[in-house]
Amino acid sequence: MKTTKKKPAKKKIELERIPDGQLVIGLDVSSTAAGWAVGVREGNTTKVIDFGVVAPPKHWDATRRMEMIIPEISQICRSRIRSGGGPLGIPRIVMEWQSHLRAAGNRTANGLAILGKAQGGVWWELRSRGFQVDHVSERIWTKVNGWPARKEDRAKLIRLAVPDYRKAVETDPDLDLGLDIADGIGILLFRLAI
Repeated sequence: MKTTKKKPAKKKIELERIPDGQLVIGLDVSSTAAGWAVGVREGNTTKVIDFGVVAPPKHWDATRRMEMIIPEISQICRSRIRSGGGPLGIPRIVMEWQSHLRAAGNRTANGLAILGKAQGGVWWELRSRGFQVDHVSERIWTKVNGWPARKEDRAKLIRLAVPDYRKAVETDPDLDLGLDIADGIGILLFRLAI
């Protein structure tokens, strides 16, 4: 007689609410660029304080681009440490973690390996510096009304929600061509909403 064992249900990883006043840095890291955004929540108010992108020249090879992205993102995060702030003085990092499901349709195996190397390099650098890094799958945070939203559609929503971002991209249309800043802001806002 053959018996089958039922697989145990997967545990959902729950992220706890970030305390009011805690700086949070949202990161959208790839092998070509890294969008970032800094924000804070005070009660029911969420404020995006700053944002930007680390974008090495596209003609550089992947290793050289990562050699620029990883230390620059580390420096951006370290520059946000507030002295005398206790546990709230060290920013909390939230980083998109690429899931294989969506990425597989858009990338080759080599491309996924390079992406994993870039994201893992940033993660390792920040963890070795003492930062707490929360990972959120892009399948989770990119949903709008329960459905995965295209990057362009998410950027439109970010322009509506963050007037400073809208002004910045209207002033300089080349500022966020890859929409990496928009995704850095998006993952930041997602994390602060928990």
